[in-house]
Amino acid sequence: MKKRKVLDNIFLVVMLIYFLILLEVLLRGFQPRFEERSISIVPFKEIYKYFITNDSKNYMFTIYNILGNIILFIPMGIYFYLLNKRKSFFKNTLIICLVSIGIETLQYIFRVGIFDIDDIILNTFGGAVGYLISIGLIKVFETQKKFKDTIAILSLLCLIILLAIMFYFNVISYN
Repeated sequence: MKKRKVLDNIFLVVMLIYFLILLEVLLRGFQPRFEERSISIVPFKEIYKYFITNDSKNYMFTIYNILGNIILFIPMGIYFYLLNKRKSFFKNTLIICLVSIGIETLQYIFRVGIFDIDDIILNTFGGAVGYLISIGLIKVFETQKKFKDTIAILSLLCLIILLAIMFYFNVISYN
């Protein structure tokens, strides 16, 4: 019983830290980076624009942007699956989409990024992938508790690695 409580607490704490880091990464400390606000509501317009420039720097930026937006939201899909197991795939994906819209709105308000429909689509896709991964992995682990415990431990390990990487690059950038 005590082990169960510890793992449940680890799960909740790491999930909370994930959301805080996600906000920090996506909102960059609420420091304005743009003079004017911008909205991109044509799907894949910005991505297409970067791909056709024939500039390898823009091409790599676009690849990182696409993968980053997807990968950042995969954990959210996993966490939402574990927290909202009674809700359908559609409802959880809709919630993830609304979270993404909220983040894009904050980026627009605080001028730390543009309100970009591409980000919303990619973030939602990443969350949906995480949710689907959960559905598949629950069959491997046989029970919800084993799966949640494993996610708690893996999340903690990933958090430690992420914090070490962030610390390393912060220390490097200040030297």
